[in-house]
Amino acid sequence: MNLPQSALCILLASLSGLQGHARAAPITTQASPEPGLSRRFTTYPCSENTVLKDLWSIEGVKVTYATLDEAITKTNASFTFTNTRTNYTETIRCSPRVNSICDILGTPGDPQTDVYLQILMDVAYITITQPVSCSGGATNTSTVVVGTTEIDLNCPTGADHLSCFSDSTPGLADGTITVVHSAPATRTFHRRATAGYRIGET
Repeated sequence: MNLPQSALCILLASLSGLQGHARAAPITTQASPEPGLSRRFTTYPCSENTVLKDLWSIEGVKVTYATLDEAITKTNASFTFTNTRTNYTETIRCSPRVNSICDILGTPGDPQTDVYLQILMDVAYITITQPVSCSGGATNTSTVVVGTTEIDLNCPTGADHLSCFSDSTPGLADGTITVVHSAPATRTFHRRATAGYRIGET
């Protein structure tokens, strides 16, 4: 069915008006064959708040809302990110849930990489967090690099669904170094606690 313009506006508004969020596991992934390859063969600076320009390239963002009688019945999202320092590429597919969020703690291609996606109407917000190796770091510390970008989406209407997608220009995200001072057993907790900008959270 073709969605009238008024129904489309209501549908998009409802997506941005939901409160809270739920964690969503990725459905499938296409990744480099060895877990952790995104962190190998390169070192990063250990200085807190060092910014690595355009560390990630993000492209092919697509969100599809299946609709039935103008109500959302299912949502699927996908995008590809590349670490420009290592050329590691991974394609993420997930089903956003409450508040249109995918919160992936450990991707299938690299269980130490976290990805956060939120769709607000015609904008996708993506945060990537990776632990990295650095030269000259202090003992009992771990280093993560965090980057966030927002990507505008085009949302033409379909017969029985609404699809939103990015254009052919990749989105770029700078990476910011964060040094976590903690015991090794709690590094994972602290890494996720410093995951940076999260839309809809305080």
